[in-house]
Amino acid sequence: MLPNHFYHPFIVHVPIVLPFVGLGLLVWWSEKVSDHKGELISLFAIQLFFAFAAFYSGSFAGEPVVEKLSPAAHSVYDWHYTFGRLTIFASAIALAGVSIATVATQKKRAFYGVAVLCSLLLCVLVILSGFTGGSLIHEYGINELVGNGGHL
Repeated sequence: MLPNHFYHPFIVHVPIVLPFVGLGLLVWWSEKVSDHKGELISLFAIQLFFAFAAFYSGSFAGEPVVEKLSPAAHSVYDWHYTFGRLTIFASAIALAGVSIATVATQKKRAFYGVAVLCSLLLCVLVILSGFTGGSLIHEYGINELVGNGGHL
């Protein structure tokens, strides 16, 4: 069996890239977005699934060592945790918003506006979450702490 900290680095990059893929597809499909509503709903559903997976794999990996972090690293860890939770919440809102906009509006621009706003919100949140996660790794060395059973 692989250790808990093994999974997070592999899973986390999917929900980081998907909002940018979605935004790129929205730009690409801007004139024919109504033809691709199903694909966008699927993309937001995949985003939500991987946001959950990334959050919980990170929680399981960090749980054994969180109390051993310095106060500065603990603060960054708390922000990373918060941004992860917000990303899950925003992913659920995005999926619901795009799904409702598909049914509730026949206007292409209204659907397009909802989808773009949801994608932009997710892009901002994954940038913040990725920045704090990268800071934990590169500034505070949490990967060494987790990988060595809690000992630096």
